[in-house]
Amino acid sequence: MAAVQRQIGTESGAKFAPVPLAYERSLQERPGLDLWGSDGDHSSWAGLYLTACVLYATLPDRSLEGLIDRVTGTAPGDRKMSTDKKVTRRSYRGDNWEIPEEEAAFLQRIAWATVRDYQAMQK
Repeated sequence: MAAVQRQIGTESGAKFAPVPLAYERSLQERPGLDLWGSDGDHSSWAGLYLTACVLYATLPDRSLEGLIDRVTGTAPGDRKMSTDKKVTRRSYRGDNWEIPEEEAAFLQRIAWATVRDYQAMQK
């Protein structure tokens, strides 16, 4: 998937946010890290946070390490997502989306290292 996204980015002149590469890197360093939700198709809160970190590091091209030291909150209620006239439901009600300080720091480090390494390969 990363190769296809990279090719599209190169052809269109758009920046590529190496989210798949960050997922790979995190799981290499911490194989037990839970980046996927219970359905196996969608990201867990940690996966969503990692994605956001990669986007943040890619767009302004700067490290986010140390930016936020604690991530907590109350999950929103049911959400409906509409695609091609089909409605699917994803419920996060009651899900705990606290990401411990150490895990948030790890995900920030992974995001920045992945973006930095990816951009160095492109030069």
